[in-house]
Amino acid sequence: MPLPAHEKIGRNDPCPCGSGRKYKHCCIPSLTPSIDTLWARQHEDYARLTREMMRFAERKFEKQIYNAWQDFNLSDIPELLEQSSDELQVFMPYFLFQWDPDRPSRSKTAHRRGGVVAR
Repeated sequence: MPLPAHEKIGRNDPCPCGSGRKYKHCCIPSLTPSIDTLWARQHEDYARLTREMMRFAERKFEKQIYNAWQDFNLSDIPELLEQSSDELQVFMPYFLFQWDPDRPSRSKTAHRRGGVVAR
């Protein structure tokens, strides 16, 4: 027998779907995503957004990515930028959100505006 809609269903109450099982073992798991599911979705969205921003940056700033890589490494002759590099995890946020080829070095006001790609 289903409970009236205005009553709160407790976790240990019979499930309102009529299965005879406790609510916590029947319908609750399908209503609330687990923290692992939420984290996985957030992680996938972050990775997708980063890929999309990188594709945009490669189209719009293809020649300047190497200049940003040089600036990031503080060297005119850095190692090659490899897609599988662990250093890429640190470089990408720098490139997407902070790097600005026209910013005078150590300018605090330009830093607050964000980098060229993010703008």
